[in-house]
Amino acid sequence: MKTTTINIPKEITYLNEALNDQLPKNCLFNKGKVGAGGTSIALRNNEDYIIAVPYVPLILNKVTQSLEDKNFYPHQILGVYGGVSKSEIEEYLKTSPIKKIMVTYDSLPKIIEATGYDINLLVDEYHLLFKHSVFRAKAVRNILDSFYKFKSYCFMTATELEDTFILEELKAVDRTIANWETSLEVTVKPVIAEKSVLKTTAGIINKFLDGMIEGNAYFFLNSVTMIEKLVTTCKLNNSNCRLIYSKYSPKKLKVSNGSSTDKEKKINLITSTAFEGADFYDKDAKLFVVSCPSNSNTLVSIETDLNQIAGRVRDTKYINSIIHIYKHTRYSDLTYEEYLNEYKKIQDNQGIYVESLNGMADVAIDVHVKAFNIPSKQSDTFSEEHELNPSFYYLDEGKIKFDHNKHKLDLYNYKVTRGIYATKVNLGTEYLNSGFKLKGFYKDDTDLKIIKAGNNFKDTVEVVEAIWDDHFNLCRQNVINSANASYPFLAEAISKLGFEEIRRMNFVVANVKRRLVNKDLTTSQTVRILKYLKLNSTINKGDFVPTYKIKAVFESIYSDLNLDKKGKASDILNFYEGKRTTRKVNGKSVEGFVLIREKVVLG
Repeated sequence: MKTTTINIPKEITYLNEALNDQLPKNCLFNKGKVGAGGTSIALRNNEDYIIAVPYVPLILNKVTQSLEDKNFYPHQILGVYGGVSKSEIEEYLKTSPIKKIMVTYDSLPKIIEATGYDINLLVDEYHLLFKHSVFRAKAVRNILDSFYKFKSYCFMTATELEDTFILEELKAVDRTIANWETSLEVTVKPVIAEKSVLKTTAGIINKFLDGMIEGNAYFFLNSVTMIEKLVTTCKLNNSNCRLIYSKYSPKKLKVSNGSSTDKEKKINLITSTAFEGADFYDKDAKLFVVSCPSNSNTLVSIETDLNQIAGRVRDTKYINSIIHIYKHTRYSDLTYEEYLNEYKKIQDNQGIYVESLNGMADVAIDVHVKAFNIPSKQSDTFSEEHELNPSFYYLDEGKIKFDHNKHKLDLYNYKVTRGIYATKVNLGTEYLNSGFKLKGFYKDDTDLKIIKAGNNFKDTVEVVEAIWDDHFNLCRQNVINSANASYPFLAEAISKLGFEEIRRMNFVVANVKRRLVNKDLTTSQTVRILKYLKLNSTINKGDFVPTYKIKAVFESIYSDLNLDKKGKASDILNFYEGKRTTRKVNGKSVEGFVLIREKVVLG
């Protein structure tokens, strides 16, 4: 097995530019990042390709894109999955000069029967072959038993598993790695559910529905049962919610089961049927990953699932942040490292054990198989078999064999459930090892919720500035709403002046308001002068104001507004009805005006 690295310079965005529209062949290909356009190469170049994918929505997503943009996808794409007939396949093969066939792992034999092996094979999202090797054993074997027969093969993923978890059948296959000079930097904000993941998630959904959090919420979670509870708890419906889960799920929920190409909704709940490979487009999308602690299938893998989700919404302006909602799993007395050592012992000794079992008489083997519920190689039940049968052995043509892949999956599940999610330290380390930045650990969403923005204007501005660009802070909208209620001009000040200019004015409210008047070029000069007068504590209706003070006020206003005028006390009569008079001030006669009322000033 050899490893080839392809270095991709920062000026290149998509793989086709670096690879000249040719995928590497006969290898495991780590394309380096989600959204790099690897699948598109196989669909757009001039070679015949079968693209095997894990889920039907991935096929529908690409077929829809190809119909909407025929310039980008010059060849007709045939999608093959349950329900597609043999005659449809044969007709496509007759009429399409260049074959582009997308097929689910399960339906690959149907295509092979029609095309044979003289065609290129791309196995997309191949890390799922390992994760599905128990509950989709037959589909996985469809690929592992035949891939080497094709004209060429390429196993592609953006989220490669660590070497320990590479399937036995693929361990000897050459590796190709795309090494990008620049890559997307994503910050993860872990939120620890105080009581339950369901309650925390429902609380966040309600904040979006109530307008307390801006944008559209995308919750990626691998539990239809939890989605059903969220629909009920949050009173979700087809107008405010989009659901995407397996078409083959026995559950039928109150909200319609949609697809990645449907119009976005305020709330979007998505299972792995779409977050592994499907493209979403929504500039206002905010991403939430939900890990349910019930079993390993509903806990999100940091190294694969989280990386897949990070690039799933292609054009969101919040692409650099993800909130991860989770709850610690039960901590085991056995650490992952200790469990790994036990795993290695079994791997080292299984050959001797299998040889001794197969040395017994056939009747003894039969008794052993029944006593320990050892399955056949082709057994393809869901998770029940794996849960009921902890054995890593299976029966094949009358002989007991060791299932290395099932043993690896057991280790992987232990790492996720009893290792990564057991402590903050373990989870934090996994984030960093998987290329994410980490921003604190939050307890439920209570630590993120601030109702009062600050005790004074300076405090308020500094609190708002701290969260202004942090669109994933769940308290952001609460803070801004609170600040605007206390200081209605603040939003305009931030927009027109910016935080730095407010700071240069020493957070003096009157100075900020005067500067806003100065910046307002939509109103007349007269109105702007009047606004300045209202901000000056010297000028008040009913007061006697000395002429020298009025003159000084107008000198200051004209200077601020860059007007080439000299301030005169009589200018006040343009804005107020006033009476010229003389008053005794500190025993001296002082000329001035008594201001009676404001005049109506038209803008």
